[in-house]
Amino acid sequence: MRFTLQPPSTPNNLSASDGTYADKVALSWSAAFGAQSYEVYRATSSTGTQSKIGTATGTSFNDTSAVAGTTYTYWVKAVNSAIAKRKATGALS
Repeated sequence: MRFTLQPPSTPNNLSASDGTYADKVALSWSAAFGAQSYEVYRATSSTGTQSKIGTATGTSFNDTSAVAGTTYTYWVKAVNSAIAKRKATGALS
């Protein structure tokens, strides 16, 4: 019997705390089927270069390096052991 590991499904419902906290941006999203972890990326515009800012094993992440007064766009990518990734549908600004 042979198994092929498929890419995880797409994480959805990405949300962020919009100015709720002075020291972080709290992100959360819906679990992606088959995901073992999630990579979190950020840019200063929706067309800007995505920079990886961290990894989460659950469905939330705190961006503690965000600068107050700066608008960011976030992406979340689901990852499994096949190193296959799926980007979240839509970005969150």
